Amino acid sequence: MGDFNAIHNQSDRLGGSTTWAGTMDRLDTCIREAKVDDLRYSGMHYTWSNQCPENLIMRKLDRVLFNEKWNMNFPLSEARFLPSGMSDHSPMVVKVIGNDQNIKKPFRFFDPWMYHDEFMPFVWDQNSGGCLMYQLCYKLRKLKQELKLLDMTYFSNILDRVKDAKNEMDKAQQALYKAHENPTSCMRERDAVRKYASTVRAEERIKGKDTMA
Repeated sequence: MGDFNAIHNQSDRLGGSTTWAGTMDRLDTCIREAKVDDLRYSGMHYTWSNQCPENLIMRKLDRVLFNEKWNMNFPLSEARFLPSGMSDHSPMVVKVIGNDQNIKKPFRFFDPWMYHDEFMPFVWDQNSGGCLMYQLCYKLRKLKQELKLLDMTYFSNILDRVKDAKNEMDKAQQALYKAHENPTSCMRERDAVRKYASTVRAEERIKGKDTMA
């Protein structure tokens, strides 16, 4: 990717001389021999201009090229050419995207799961029939599903969860202050405090794991 200081074909220029010299075919020849092509792009087509309104000349001099190997590994990648701003060239932004549909993400055990109240029931309450080997495989497969659900329910977006739990606790304590003799308010305040404490512990364990990594 970069400024090639040459154009690929007639459609890559606007304004200026209309003469097409033989030397202008060099970029086209180079692209064909290197077996590369322009990456799919959006935004500005002409990426350079002389910035002269009286005799405006615009060219596509900047390109992002890819080969077949790149296309196999990052088939959804794309480039975007932004407005030039104060420069005479357009900035290029390349978004590298692989084909996630063909990539099976490995299952990784997350240490903070073990400290959640629902972890042990998930581990032990997995019953099945059949031989011992079948029971083991069944329990491991079932446990994997349950742990993914546990992670999504209690550990995803942990910063937002801590903030929400803090707000719930504050509201519950304010309500208890106004109606401190109400048993329902007492239970709500107690549950909100426990939820907030549990969420903070999860956040601390996640941060600790990230720090060690």
